[in-house]
Amino acid sequence: MERTFHRAASRLVSVFGVGFLLAAAAFIGVTPAAASNGIGVYIGYADSSHPNVTHFPTPWAGSPNVIFEGCPLTVVCVFDAGAVQVINNSGGAVTVNSVAIHVGSCTFSGWPSAVLSVQFTIPSGPNAGRTGSGTTNASGQATFSYVSVATGMDTVSAAVVNTAGSIPANNVAVTWTVIFAPGGGGAFVIGNSKGAPAYWWGAQWWKRDHLSSGLAPASFKGFEKSNLAPWCGQTWTTRPGNSPKPPSTVPGTMAVIVASHVSKQGPVISGDIVHIVLVRTNPGYGPNPGHTGTGTIVAQLC
Repeated sequence: MERTFHRAASRLVSVFGVGFLLAAAAFIGVTPAAASNGIGVYIGYADSSHPNVTHFPTPWAGSPNVIFEGCPLTVVCVFDAGAVQVINNSGGAVTVNSVAIHVGSCTFSGWPSAVLSVQFTIPSGPNAGRTGSGTTNASGQATFSYVSVATGMDTVSAAVVNTAGSIPANNVAVTWTVIFAPGGGGAFVIGNSKGAPAYWWGAQWWKRDHLSSGLAPASFKGFEKSNLAPWCGQTWTTRPGNSPKPPSTVPGTMAVIVASHVSKQGPVISGDIVHIVLVRTNPGYGPNPGHTGTGTIVAQLC
Protein backbone atom coordinates (compact mmCIF):
# COMPACT_ATOMS: atom_id res chain seq x y z
CA MET A 1 0.00 0.00 0.00
CA GLU A 2 1.05 3.62 -0.38
CA ARG A 3 0.91 6.14 2.40
CA THR A 4 1.60 9.86 1.99
CA PHE A 5 2.03 12.06 5.03
CA HIS A 6 2.80 15.70 5.64
CA ARG A 7 4.27 17.73 8.43
CA ALA A 8 1.49 19.27 10.51
CA ALA A 9 1.66 21.39 13.67
CA SER A 10 4.06 18.82 15.07
CA ARG A 11 6.10 16.12 13.39
CA LEU A 12 4.19 13.28 11.81
CA VAL A 13 5.13 9.72 12.68
CA SER A 14 4.38 6.58 10.73
CA VAL A 15 4.66 3.33 12.71
CA PHE A 16 4.81 -0.09 11.05
CA GLY A 17 4.49 -3.42 12.79
CA VAL A 18 6.24 -6.22 10.90
CA GLY A 19 6.51 -9.97 11.30
CA PHE A 20 3.67 -12.51 11.16
CA LEU A 21 1.53 -9.85 9.42
CA LEU A 22 0.39 -8.33 12.70
CA ALA A 23 1.90 -5.64 14.91
CA ALA A 24 2.76 -6.20 18.53
CA ALA A 25 2.47 -3.78 21.40
CA ALA A 26 5.77 -2.48 22.82
CA PHE A 27 8.97 -0.90 21.56
CA ILE A 28 12.08 -2.34 23.17
CA GLY A 29 15.50 -0.85 22.46
CA VAL A 30 14.46 1.54 19.67
CA THR A 31 17.49 2.77 17.75
CA PRO A 32 17.84 5.12 14.79
CA ALA A 33 18.38 3.19 11.55
CA ALA A 34 18.68 6.04 9.08
CA ALA A 35 18.09 9.73 8.63
CA SER A 36 17.99 11.71 5.41
CA ASN A 37 16.61 15.14 4.48
CA GLY A 38 14.60 15.40 7.68
CA ILE A 39 13.28 11.82 7.54
CA GLY A 40 14.10 9.68 10.58
CA VAL A 41 13.78 5.89 10.47
CA TYR A 42 13.89 3.82 13.66
CA ILE A 43 13.75 0.08 14.19
CA GLY A 44 12.89 -1.80 17.33
CA TYR A 45 11.33 -4.89 18.81
CA ALA A 46 7.71 -5.16 19.92
CA ASP A 47 6.57 -7.83 22.36
CA SER A 48 3.11 -8.54 23.65
CA SER A 49 3.38 -12.30 23.94
CA HIS A 50 5.35 -12.38 27.22
CA PRO A 51 3.74 -11.76 30.60
CA ASN A 52 4.21 -8.56 32.59
CA VAL A 53 4.92 -6.38 29.55
CA THR A 54 3.80 -2.92 30.61
CA HIS A 55 5.89 -0.63 28.43
CA PHE A 56 4.17 0.37 25.23
CA PRO A 57 5.40 2.57 22.39
CA THR A 58 4.97 6.30 22.44
CA PRO A 59 3.66 7.37 20.03
CA TRP A 60 1.54 4.44 18.85
CA ALA A 61 -1.80 3.75 17.21
CA GLY A 62 -4.26 6.47 18.14
CA SER A 63 -1.64 9.04 19.14
CA PRO A 64 -1.89 12.52 17.58
CA ASN A 65 -0.27 12.95 14.15
CA VAL A 66 0.44 9.24 13.87
CA ILE A 67 -0.29 7.00 10.90
CA PHE A 68 -0.28 3.38 12.05
CA GLU A 69 -0.01 0.50 9.58
CA GLY A 70 -0.72 -2.99 10.86
CA CYS A 71 -2.85 -4.43 13.62
CA PRO A 72 -3.01 -2.28 16.79
CA LEU A 73 -2.95 -3.83 20.24
CA THR A 74 -5.95 -6.13 20.66
CA VAL A 75 -6.50 -9.63 21.98
CA VAL A 76 -5.85 -11.08 18.50
CA CYS A 77 -2.53 -9.28 18.06
CA VAL A 78 -0.46 -11.12 20.65
CA PHE A 79 2.98 -12.26 19.46
CA ASP A 80 6.59 -11.14 18.96
CA ALA A 81 7.34 -8.75 16.10
CA GLY A 82 9.69 -6.10 14.84
CA ALA A 83 8.58 -2.51 14.40
CA VAL A 84 9.66 0.39 12.20
CA GLN A 85 9.04 4.07 12.96
CA VAL A 86 9.34 6.79 10.30
CA ILE A 87 9.37 10.44 11.44
CA ASN A 88 8.79 13.16 8.86
CA ASN A 89 10.54 16.40 9.83
CA SER A 90 11.09 17.47 6.23
CA GLY A 91 8.16 19.87 6.02
CA GLY A 92 6.97 18.23 2.77
CA ALA A 93 5.03 15.19 1.61
CA VAL A 94 6.64 11.77 1.86
CA THR A 95 5.25 8.61 0.26
CA VAL A 96 6.15 5.24 1.80
CA ASN A 97 5.85 2.65 -0.96
CA SER A 98 7.21 -0.33 0.99
CA VAL A 99 9.03 -1.33 4.14
CA ALA A 100 11.99 -3.75 4.18
CA ILE A 101 14.30 -4.64 7.09
CA HIS A 102 17.73 -6.17 6.45
CA VAL A 103 19.22 -8.23 9.28
CA GLY A 104 22.46 -9.86 8.16
CA SER A 105 21.63 -11.85 5.05
CA CYS A 106 17.90 -11.85 5.79
CA THR A 107 15.33 -9.36 4.48
CA PHE A 108 11.93 -8.90 6.06
CA SER A 109 9.32 -7.05 4.02
CA GLY A 110 6.31 -5.79 5.90
CA TRP A 111 4.20 -3.76 3.47
CA PRO A 112 5.26 -3.94 -0.16
CA SER A 113 3.12 -2.05 -2.66
CA ALA A 114 -0.05 -4.03 -3.19
CA VAL A 115 -3.32 -3.94 -5.10
CA LEU A 116 -6.26 -3.78 -2.72
CA SER A 117 -9.78 -5.06 -3.35
CA VAL A 118 -12.53 -2.65 -2.37
CA GLN A 119 -16.03 -3.94 -1.63
CA PHE A 120 -18.96 -1.64 -2.51
CA THR A 121 -22.51 -1.91 -1.20
CA ILE A 122 -25.70 0.15 -1.51
CA PRO A 123 -27.41 -0.08 1.90
CA SER A 124 -30.29 2.28 1.10
CA GLY A 125 -32.00 3.99 -1.82
CA PRO A 126 -33.84 2.85 -4.96
CA ASN A 127 -31.02 0.42 -5.76
CA ALA A 128 -30.55 -0.91 -2.22
CA GLY A 129 -28.97 -4.34 -2.06
CA ARG A 130 -26.63 -3.95 -5.01
CA THR A 131 -22.99 -4.83 -4.44
CA GLY A 132 -19.78 -4.69 -6.41
CA SER A 133 -16.02 -4.70 -6.09
CA GLY A 134 -13.04 -2.99 -7.66
CA THR A 135 -9.27 -3.10 -7.38
CA THR A 136 -7.12 -0.07 -6.71
CA ASN A 137 -5.10 1.54 -9.48
CA ALA A 138 -1.66 3.17 -9.22
CA SER A 139 -3.26 6.13 -7.44
CA GLY A 140 -4.98 3.93 -4.87
CA GLN A 141 -8.44 4.49 -6.37
CA ALA A 142 -11.08 1.86 -7.09
CA THR A 143 -14.15 2.40 -9.30
CA PHE A 144 -17.70 1.09 -8.92
CA SER A 145 -20.27 1.87 -11.63
CA TYR A 146 -23.82 0.68 -12.13
CA VAL A 147 -26.86 1.49 -14.25
CA SER A 148 -30.26 2.36 -12.82
CA VAL A 149 -33.72 3.16 -14.19
CA ALA A 150 -35.06 4.13 -10.76
CA THR A 151 -35.20 7.71 -9.52
CA GLY A 152 -34.11 8.80 -6.06
CA MET A 153 -30.92 8.89 -3.98
CA ASP A 154 -28.69 5.90 -3.22
CA THR A 155 -26.24 5.67 -0.34
CA VAL A 156 -23.04 3.93 -1.47
CA SER A 157 -20.56 2.42 1.01
CA ALA A 158 -17.02 1.18 0.38
CA ALA A 159 -14.63 -0.80 2.55
CA VAL A 160 -11.27 -2.55 2.28
CA VAL A 161 -11.05 -5.87 4.11
CA ASN A 162 -7.60 -7.13 5.14
CA THR A 163 -5.88 -8.80 8.08
CA ALA A 164 -6.51 -5.72 10.22
CA GLY A 165 -10.26 -6.02 9.66
CA SER A 166 -12.72 -3.95 7.66
CA ILE A 167 -11.65 -0.38 6.93
CA PRO A 168 -14.69 1.65 5.79
CA ALA A 169 -14.69 4.84 3.76
CA ASN A 170 -17.12 7.74 4.05
CA ASN A 171 -20.51 7.08 2.48
CA VAL A 172 -21.43 8.97 -0.68
CA ALA A 173 -24.83 9.87 -2.12
CA VAL A 174 -25.77 9.11 -5.74
CA THR A 175 -28.85 10.93 -7.04
CA TRP A 176 -30.70 9.47 -10.02
CA THR A 177 -32.88 11.90 -11.98
CA VAL A 178 -34.96 11.59 -15.15
CA ILE A 179 -33.43 13.35 -18.19
CA PHE A 180 -35.94 14.45 -20.80
CA ALA A 181 -35.12 16.66 -23.80
CA PRO A 182 -32.19 18.99 -23.04
CA GLY A 183 -31.97 22.76 -23.40
CA GLY A 184 -34.74 24.31 -21.34
CA GLY A 185 -37.23 21.53 -20.69
CA GLY A 186 -39.88 19.74 -22.67
CA ALA A 187 -40.14 16.14 -23.79
CA PHE A 188 -40.62 14.02 -26.88
CA VAL A 189 -43.67 11.79 -27.26
CA ILE A 190 -44.44 8.34 -28.67
CA GLY A 191 -47.78 6.57 -29.09
CA ASN A 192 -48.88 3.81 -26.72
CA SER A 193 -49.58 1.35 -29.55
CA LYS A 194 -46.27 1.81 -31.36
CA GLY A 195 -43.79 -1.04 -31.49
CA ALA A 196 -40.02 -0.88 -31.93
CA PRO A 197 -38.28 1.26 -32.96
CA ALA A 198 -39.66 4.22 -31.03
CA TYR A 199 -40.48 7.11 -33.42
CA TRP A 200 -40.39 10.22 -31.20
CA TRP A 201 -39.86 13.02 -33.75
CA GLY A 202 -40.58 13.57 -37.43
CA ALA A 203 -42.94 14.73 -40.15
CA GLN A 204 -44.66 11.33 -40.22
CA TRP A 205 -45.36 11.12 -36.48
CA TRP A 206 -49.12 10.87 -36.98
CA LYS A 207 -48.64 7.88 -39.33
CA ARG A 208 -45.78 6.15 -37.51
CA ASP A 209 -47.10 6.47 -33.92
CA HIS A 210 -50.36 4.70 -33.34
CA LEU A 211 -52.62 5.64 -30.44
CA SER A 212 -55.20 3.44 -28.78
CA SER A 213 -57.70 6.33 -29.20
CA GLY A 214 -57.07 6.78 -32.95
CA LEU A 215 -54.85 8.91 -35.19
CA ALA A 216 -53.10 12.03 -33.95
CA PRO A 217 -53.38 15.32 -35.89
CA ALA A 218 -50.96 15.45 -38.82
CA SER A 219 -49.50 18.75 -37.58
CA PHE A 220 -48.05 17.13 -34.44
CA LYS A 221 -44.37 16.25 -34.92
CA GLY A 222 -43.59 14.74 -31.52
CA PHE A 223 -42.36 17.48 -29.14
CA GLU A 224 -44.06 19.31 -26.24
CA LYS A 225 -42.70 22.03 -23.99
CA SER A 226 -45.61 22.95 -21.71
CA ASN A 227 -44.91 20.33 -19.03
CA LEU A 228 -41.31 20.80 -17.87
CA ALA A 229 -41.40 17.83 -15.46
CA PRO A 230 -43.85 15.35 -17.00
CA TRP A 231 -44.94 12.20 -15.18
CA CYS A 232 -47.59 9.53 -15.45
CA GLY A 233 -51.17 10.76 -15.07
CA GLN A 234 -50.42 14.32 -16.19
CA THR A 235 -51.16 16.11 -19.47
CA TRP A 236 -49.26 18.35 -21.89
CA THR A 237 -49.91 20.85 -24.68
CA THR A 238 -47.94 22.13 -27.67
CA ARG A 239 -48.35 23.87 -31.02
CA PRO A 240 -48.18 22.51 -34.59
CA GLY A 241 -44.95 21.67 -36.44
CA ASN A 242 -41.64 22.48 -34.80
CA SER A 243 -43.13 25.22 -32.60
CA PRO A 244 -42.01 25.36 -29.86
CA LYS A 245 -38.53 24.76 -31.22
CA PRO A 246 -37.11 21.38 -30.16
CA PRO A 247 -33.52 20.99 -28.90
CA SER A 248 -30.68 20.95 -31.43
CA THR A 249 -29.27 17.68 -30.04
CA VAL A 250 -30.44 14.85 -27.80
CA PRO A 251 -28.55 12.62 -25.32
CA GLY A 252 -27.76 8.98 -25.96
CA THR A 253 -30.50 7.98 -23.51
CA MET A 254 -33.49 10.10 -22.49
CA ALA A 255 -36.96 9.80 -21.01
CA VAL A 256 -39.91 10.02 -23.41
CA ILE A 257 -43.66 10.48 -22.86
CA VAL A 258 -46.05 7.72 -23.93
CA ALA A 259 -49.47 9.09 -24.95
CA SER A 260 -52.71 7.27 -25.67
CA HIS A 261 -54.61 10.36 -26.85
CA VAL A 262 -53.47 13.40 -28.88
CA SER A 263 -56.00 15.95 -30.17
CA LYS A 264 -56.00 19.44 -31.73
CA GLN A 265 -58.30 22.38 -31.01
CA GLY A 266 -57.42 25.50 -32.95
CA PRO A 267 -53.63 26.04 -32.71
CA VAL A 268 -53.34 23.97 -29.51
CA ILE A 269 -52.40 20.28 -29.52
CA SER A 270 -52.86 18.37 -26.26
CA GLY A 271 -52.23 14.88 -25.02
CA ASP A 272 -52.09 12.60 -21.98
CA ILE A 273 -49.24 10.71 -20.27
CA VAL A 274 -49.86 7.02 -19.66
CA HIS A 275 -46.21 6.04 -19.28
CA ILE A 276 -42.71 7.45 -19.12
CA VAL A 277 -40.12 5.26 -20.84
CA LEU A 278 -36.36 5.39 -21.22
CA VAL A 279 -35.25 5.44 -24.86
CA ARG A 280 -31.78 4.81 -26.28
CA THR A 281 -31.63 7.25 -29.18
CA ASN A 282 -30.39 6.47 -32.68
CA PRO A 283 -28.18 8.81 -34.78
CA GLY A 284 -29.85 11.03 -37.36
CA TYR A 285 -32.02 13.35 -35.29
CA GLY A 286 -32.29 17.04 -36.17
CA PRO A 287 -34.65 19.82 -35.01
CA ASN A 288 -36.21 19.95 -38.48
CA PRO A 289 -39.10 17.41 -38.78
CA GLY A 290 -37.38 16.02 -41.88
CA HIS A 291 -34.62 14.59 -39.65
CA THR A 292 -36.45 11.89 -37.72
CA GLY A 293 -35.77 10.88 -34.16
CA THR A 294 -35.93 7.16 -33.41
CA GLY A 295 -34.62 4.80 -30.76
CA THR A 296 -35.17 1.70 -28.66
CA ILE A 297 -37.17 1.53 -25.43
CA VAL A 298 -34.91 0.12 -22.73
CA ALA A 299 -37.01 0.62 -19.58
CA GLN A 300 -40.36 1.85 -18.30
CA LEU A 301 -40.10 4.40 -15.49
CA CYS A 302 -43.80 4.71 -14.64
